[in-house]
Amino acid sequence: MSNDEASIRERAYFLWLEEAQPDGRDVDHWLQACAESQGREAEPETP
Repeated sequence: MSNDEASIRERAYFLWLEEAQPDGRDVDHWLQACAESQGREAEPETP
């Protein structure tokens, strides 16, 4: 595992914790952490 992947994994985990550990949001948290690591905001979710 690269350092980038480890930091994204950790950030996604903290996003999950901040949202009270919801089920089924793992991909959203991962994508948000990826976007943050690349210096941009995650795109808003469409309903």
